[in-house]
Amino acid sequence: IDYFNNQIIVDLVEQQHKGIISILDEACLSVGKVTDTVCLDSMDTKLAQHPHYTSRKHSPTDKTMDFQKHFRIRHYAGDVTTWQQPDEASWLAVTRHGFAF
Repeated sequence: IDYFNNQIIVDLVEQQHKGIISILDEACLSVGKVTDTVCLDSMDTKLAQHPHYTSRKHSPTDKTMDFQKHFRIRHYAGDVTTWQQPDEASWLAVTRHGFAF
């Protein structure tokens, strides 16, 4: 059985100075009001070339995502689309298998 090496996804999320968590941490340390749009713009800029990251900005014809609201991680088990719930502190992720927090 061939298994997908998930390290590229782990790095996309956790890699120091480059991963999604680091990008969100950096955005939270910036001066001024940090919004979902600020965070997504930062990820869109820094992760634009990553083969497992996309957003509506990078896939403008993908109507399953909204501009400045969703991003998607192409995961070995399927695509994971995330968005920020209004007035919530956590990102929600929807996969074809259900929700994750």
